Amino acid sequence: DAGCETWFAHQAGALGAVYQGDWRLHWHQGFGPFVWKAGSIDHPSVTIPISGPCQFLVSGGEKGGKILLTDEVTGYEMSPMLSPEGPGRQVTQLVVPRTIGYGPIKLTALSPGVLFYGVRPQEPQPVATPRRALAARRGTRADRCA
Repeated sequence: DAGCETWFAHQAGALGAVYQGDWRLHWHQGFGPFVWKAGSIDHPSVTIPISGPCQFLVSGGEKGGKILLTDEVTGYEMSPMLSPEGPGRQVTQLVVPRTIGYGPIKLTALSPGVLFYGVRPQEPQPVATPRRALAARRGTRADRCA
């Protein structure tokens, strides 16, 4: 056990995640009931504030695809090609190497059909209060929400 927790895609809002663009519900029994699938309208993204290093759990979906993963604190970026899922539904764990620090990490789907399963931080994370989660959805700071 690495001592980390898995936050599934539908739970990422508790961490203060902000989803933008065309994400679609995709049934995926066996890894929670579902995951988020990138649509074809734009390059959807999810930005999650994370403390410390973490792993993003993704796959190329049915046809394979590409993502861009950016640590907005350190500037670290990676843009791997993800293989198509086979019968075993392979999940790729992409490590964001970060020392102690807190800030946003952004995953952008550059190809339609890419699947986002969740995130696995190595350290305990601050959980969003309802006020903080509302501020994240509005794109404002929590201390400015009415």
